[in-house]
Amino acid sequence: EMSVKTGDANLTYDSLLRGYIPQSTTREVQTIVRVRDGEPFVVGGLFNENKSENVWKIPIISEIPLLGELFKGKNTSVTKSEVIMVVVPYILDVPESVIQGSDVRLN
Repeated sequence: EMSVKTGDANLTYDSLLRGYIPQSTTREVQTIVRVRDGEPFVVGGLFNENKSENVWKIPIISEIPLLGELFKGKNTSVTKSEVIMVVVPYILDVPESVIQGSDVRLN
């Protein structure tokens, strides 16, 4: 039996009055699994959905009522993704004396 915690991080920049402000998002998933040595398992559930909208227009002409609609447009897109990880654990047979003499801490 082992505890698995994994995730990902994303850094984006939003514009605000000629400057760019970095924003980070972190997604995590944690689970407990019971598998044999060398037996792969899948960790999933990190879903993401991005929506973006692009607007284009010709200055001045696009502001004319009714006629201006011919000189501007909008494009909307949605992107969906899922992160799936395949993990293959290997149990190490380390002698007790090596572990006691080590300063390594396992979490």
